[in-house]
Amino acid sequence: MKNRVRPCLYYHMHQCPAPCMNKISSQDYHKNVFRICALLEGKSEEILIQLRTSMETASDNLAFEEAAVLRDQIFAIEHTIEQQAVILPGKTDTDVLNLFATINGVALAQVFVRNGSIIDSQSHFWPGLTENDSWDLLLSFLSQYYALALPPRLPLTRLVLRN
Repeated sequence: MKNRVRPCLYYHMHQCPAPCMNKISSQDYHKNVFRICALLEGKSEEILIQLRTSMETASDNLAFEEAAVLRDQIFAIEHTIEQQAVILPGKTDTDVLNLFATINGVALAQVFVRNGSIIDSQSHFWPGLTENDSWDLLLSFLSQYYALALPPRLPLTRLVLRN
């Protein structure tokens, strides 16, 4: 980045704040990174509250262009999260696992719920294993996948054998 003499095209398209050219303060850059991480963790309501407060402040200060940018950011976040279904009341954080045995092997489905909304899912399949292997598989999976820390809640459903 030391050889850079001008910001990239993304800066000119208003898609990048050009930290490589010091066009944004370190504090503002870290604030943006924090907001992105919070959004990816499903904490969009906190971000929306901050953005609305900033938009009102900008409007009160007659900084209408800044307020319009914040309004557009609010709209984009609301549009993104409106498609997420809230499945648990009380903004619960949990991982839901379902182990499923078939004649071909054992499957494990994970659903990640943050703040009561599904944010992601994963599935895993182990061919050749049977329902008898399921308990050992589950214990091994839990100890490896959640080696650092278990999520706040981890409901487990019963095993089902399907043909």
